Amino acid sequence: PFPPPLNTPTHSPLKQPRPPLQHCQSPARPATGIKRFALPDEFNFLKIARSIVERNDASARNAIELLIRERMDRTQYPQAAILLRELLALTPAKEADGVRQRISQIEGNWLQFLPAETQPAIGKASFDIRFRNGRKVTFSAVPVNVDLLLDDLRKYLASNPEQPNFRRAQLPDIGWRLIEEDGKKYLNGKPIEWTVDLNPADGHFDDTKTIEAPLPKAGAWWVQAQLQDGNTSRMILWLADLAIAEKQTEAGTLIFVADAVTGSPVP
Repeated sequence: PFPPPLNTPTHSPLKQPRPPLQHCQSPARPATGIKRFALPDEFNFLKIARSIVERNDASARNAIELLIRERMDRTQYPQAAILLRELLALTPAKEADGVRQRISQIEGNWLQFLPAETQPAIGKASFDIRFRNGRKVTFSAVPVNVDLLLDDLRKYLASNPEQPNFRRAQLPDIGWRLIEEDGKKYLNGKPIEWTVDLNPADGHFDDTKTIEAPLPKAGAWWVQAQLQDGNTSRMILWLADLAIAEKQTEAGTLIFVADAVTGSPVP
């Protein structure tokens, strides 16, 4: 998953950007209410920082970093990218990759899946993505052989290992195993593929979109998204044909098994 733009840990990139400020302003509260006042040049820290940059001495990089943080805090990402390129020209070669990565963080094509809960199996599914800059994404979905997954889990627990691998015993961690271990053996069948056009927000802002997925049956699905000229993201999506409700009664625990779509009881 990609993080929000650097230096904005408390600012949602989905907010609308503030208009560029031509002058440094400071809020004050006179008797008539809160008001902004333009600061004179000798107190305008943006102009002061720019003058330090133009001196091109040992303090230039720190001054540019201050300007970058200010643009990022104001969610003015295009201006921040311009300043980052200016910083790149002053950065030693061994540190340049870090600056290039920060530029890519703003201007690159990025996508991630948002958390998706288990859904009833109605012949299709939906999930949300968060993306930046990209205009087209290709999805593929492959069913996971849950029966084989459960059989392996039973065999593993029956072996009574001296040092249990708790990650292996957690079914929701199948996504991690598909990436990090031998999980590919649990993929079963041909992938279902489809493409979706995206309309990214201006100014390198993030946007979200709900995706309709043509998944015909219940089970676990290994879903992959490849953003055009961008990154690849993956997740496990669970579709259920059964639902189990549980509650305590005077006689003990009552378990009710129902069809996940209709709610009808299942023998």
